[in-house]
This record gives sequence, C-alpha cells and structure tokens, in this order.
Amino acid sequence: MRYGLLCVLLAACESPVPDLAACDPDGACPDGQVCGAGNRCEPAPRTCTDQLRAGDEHTCVLRSDQSVWCWGRNTSGQLGDGTTDSSGAPVRVMTDQKLTAVAAGSSHTCAVAADTSVWCWGSNDAGQLGGGMFDSPVPAPVTGLSGVAAIASGRSHSCALLQNHAVSCWGQGQSGSVQYGDGKRIADAQEIASGGDVTCVVGGDGKLSCWDRGTADVWPLPAGVTGAAHVAVGSNFLCVTAPSSVVT
Repeated sequence: MRYGLLCVLLAACESPVPDLAACDPDGACPDGQVCGAGNRCEPAPRTCTDQLRAGDEHTCVLRSDQSVWCWGRNTSGQLGDGTTDSSGAPVRVMTDQKLTAVAAGSSHTCAVAADTSVWCWGSNDAGQLGGGMFDSPVPAPVTGLSGVAAIASGRSHSCALLQNHAVSCWGQGQSGSVQYGDGKRIADAQEIASGGDVTCVVGGDGKLSCWDRGTADVWPLPAGVTGAAHVAVGSNFLCVTAPSSVVT
C-alpha cells in the first residue's frame, strides 16, 4: 500500500521583541538574548524554517540560516546527505553553498544557491540533475545555468525561472521529451511550479502558462476567475489562488 505525505509549516518563529536593556559591564545579557549594537541586549538569532517542500516520499525544508534539511526515502540519494540511507529524522544536505530556495521532485531535489546557481541531488535516470550520468547523493551543479530566481521540480524534470523571465528546464516526462525548451520567455513571470509532468508559470498579467511533454500553452482559468496569483501543481491536478478566492 502506498501512503500519502502531508507536512505543515507552522509560523512558530515570530516572537515579540522585548524592551532592549543595557548589557552588563561584562557583556552579559539575560537568557535568550545577546549583547548587540549600542551595547543593548537583543534576542539571540533563531534558526527557523522558511520553506517546506514535499516530493513523492521525501520532504525538505530550507532554514533561515540558508541550510537545507531533508528526511524520508533516500534510495536515490534525494536527501543529499551523502548516503542512500532513508531517515525518519531531518538530515542536513551536504553542501558549503548558502541556499535560498528548494524544490522536491519525485526522487530528486534541487536548490537555488545565493550566487543564483542551481544544485541538484538524487535520481538522475532521466537527466533531472542537469548534468552527469549517474545518481548523486550530494548536491551537484546544474551546468551552464545562472541568474536563477526560482526553482520547481516534477516527476523526472526540473525548471528554473530566471531573473530575465526566461524558463530553463531539464530532464524528461513520460513521453521522453524535455519539459519545455530552454530560453522561453514568459512576460513578467512571477512564479513557477511543477508536479508530475506538468510545469506552470504565473505571469504578471495573471495569465497561467503551463506545459507538459514539451508542449506549452496559456491555460484557461476556471469560470469566474479573471487572474491567477499563485499556482501549485500536483501529479494529476493543479490549484490556483485568485485575489479573493481559492479554485481547484
């Protein structure tokens, strides 16, 4: 039996800012505070979860210290810890890169680094790591790609939304075709999402552009919905949020 995977990101990192007292003469402060600028006690830095992404049978989070931690099935190295051992507890992805975004595919994972490069790990049976010929249990760079603003991963492909609003994809879908040609420009693209063999981009005009098996088109929105603000793509469905509603 195959079980679904559900994770929830809780907004538990915010805490009220206390009145800033002066540090003690020796620099000491109350528990949970450090001596900061102006010799005032301030809350100690906290490491919180900024992004949560789930694949078929693994999940990854991006922490506020720009590290990525993953857990779940790891038969292809999709946890990125240098092993193929599955883990029920989060393990840190082995990289010196500071990461700013993460996407989980079926059995691979990709992340955007602070220098706008992309790194992927896990299964590479369809070229979804963007380079090399074999699976990788640690992050490997996607060759020839930079200036990335956002990343999305589907079943056996990944797509990057570039800062110039172009889209670059690699890997394969069920038909064996690359999921969209490199260099396609989406006017004022704001967001990208992938799931199964489908990838969608929301443009600044609210139009939803989607493609599967290499064919792209502007997809019609449900009746009564005049524009999309955000999109999420599953294996066989997608959901969009409109300015004042949620439509599936």
